Amino acid sequence: MAILKAGADAGNSGLKLNVLGLDPLFIPSIYSHHIGEATNILSDEDISVEELENNIDVTISSPTLKANNMRYIIGQKVIDENIKGIEMEKKS
Repeated sequence: MAILKAGADAGNSGLKLNVLGLDPLFIPSIYSHHIGEATNILSDEDISVEELENNIDVTISSPTLKANNMRYIIGQKVIDENIKGIEMEKKS
């Protein structure tokens, strides 16, 4: 098993992640509830590994949540597609 040296900063503007030997990763601290049809959703085959961080689109399913099966667009995708977002730091 390889040990990776990494540093993460989950500050106000977003998650900044650095892993030794790899390109840094930044995910803005913004999300949007997405209701309805896909905006510009791609199938997983259409998204390159390098673009995964800019195409975060998840559905969270948990019976303990008030809003079960809610779909969220997270990070840069909210900004790029001009979706009305909610900044995480304002909700914390």
